[in-house]
Parts: sequence; C-alpha cells; structure tokens
Amino acid sequence: MSSSEQCARCGTALLAGAKFCGRCGEPISAQPAESMPSTASVPALPRSASPPAGSRSSLQNLLIAFVAVLLLVGSALIGAALLGGEASDVGAAPGPETAGADAEVGAQTAQEDGSDSEPEQQIQCWNGSKRETHAQCPPLRGIAGMRWLFPSLAEDFSRCSPGAAYDGKVRALGCAVDSEGHSARVVYSEWSTFGSGDRHYRRKYGTPDRSDGQFNVWSTVWVSNNFQTSRMFSSRLPFSVTVASESEDGATAVMDGLRFRPEMETARY
Repeated sequence: MSSSEQCARCGTALLAGAKFCGRCGEPISAQPAESMPSTASVPALPRSASPPAGSRSSLQNLLIAFVAVLLLVGSALIGAALLGGEASDVGAAPGPETAGADAEVGAQTAQEDGSDSEPEQQIQCWNGSKRETHAQCPPLRGIAGMRWLFPSLAEDFSRCSPGAAYDGKVRALGCAVDSEGHSARVVYSEWSTFGSGDRHYRRKYGTPDRSDGQFNVWSTVWVSNNFQTSRMFSSRLPFSVTVASESEDGATAVMDGLRFRPEMETARY
C-alpha cells in the first residue's frame, strides 16, 4: 500500500503498511482504497424531508379553500334559519297587541262601510230613565214631577203636607217656609191640565201681570186676609206655586227665594 492511498472514510493520506487511519481510526483492510468513492464525489443528501416550496404552497391553498367552503356553508345555514324564523312569524297567531290593533282597524273599517253602526246615544229623562229622545220620556206627573220642577220643594219636603184639591187641582203640597226673616206658606199644585190651572188663576187674580217666558206671574195682592203671589208655567206644564204671607214684602221675598228648574230643561217636556 503506497503513501498515495487515502482513508476511505475521511480521505486522509495513509502511511505505507498502516492498518488503521491515523486520523479517524478506520481499518484499512475494510475496503480497498480504489473501490471507495471519495467524499467529494458523493452527492450530499438533503437535510430534511420537507416537500418543495411549490408543494407547500399548494397545500396551503387547499386548506384555505376548504376553510372558505366551510364558511360559505355555515353562512348559508344561518341565513336559512333566519328566513325560516321570519316565515314562521308571518304564519303565527297574532299576539294580544296585534290582535287588538287588528280588531280596532276592523271596527273602524266596518264603521266607515256602515255595516256596524254605533248604537244611538240615549238621554236621561227627568225621572232618571234612559230614552233615545226626550219625547219618549214619561210625562211630568205626580209628586216626583213636582219635586223635579221645584228643587225648593225637594229641599223643604220634610216640612210639607198635602193640601186641598179643587177646581181642577189634582194634588197640592203646602210647606211652611222662613226666608230672610219672613214666614210664609208655599203651596205647590198640580192641575189636571194646563188650561184648568190657568183659568183658576185668571178667575182669582185676573190677567197675569207679566210673563217672563217660563212663567205667567201674578204679583202680590191682598186676598183672604193675607198677601198672595202666584206663578204658573207658561210652557203648557200643569204646575204652579202660590206664596201666602201676612206681609206683602214677606210674600214677595219668599217667592223670589224659591228655586225652579231652568227653562232650557223644562221646555223639553
């Protein structure tokens, strides 16, 4: 073995007759030097088994595309769920607020069409009953009618007693009244007709001294040992009132202090 021979392992020049490489310890007899390829001629193996850069980019693109497909599928499923919820809401039964609004709109539409008209308004009659018009109310009669026409009678009713009925008078209530220091007897009368009461006062006092629109008025005069003044409704109502007192001023003051139902109310009957 010449000195030109080299170690098959590390390429170090071998000494003649050496059995081991003086550098790496490789046995010389393991392989002939001429059959061992030099280290420089052997191609170097790649350091890793990683795929080429081009292959890595393709894999990443596949992953990105897969994720994108998943996102699209998820979005489609969410959209379908939302649309399904809206569709179910459309077909669902209306809630209380919606039902109330629908009923109100329906009632308004029916009213405009005239298919469901409102009931006619009712009025309250003098006796508290309900009617569609005042013409349908019961006629003013009896003590209840007298109390309605003369609120002062209702106030003094506990001090009143029945009076005599004569000359077309069907009932009378006499009440002892004190007003502004004057004492008097007030007689409220109901007549069979307006004409019978009017004739009675005209025979007794003559023509009315005045008519104020609601009443025919006979001024205070001396009659039967006392002063008397009378009023009778001029709107065909068969009711009247007479005040008798020992003094002219007393009769006038008590009459002026009585309370009567306003004409705007009595004219309806």
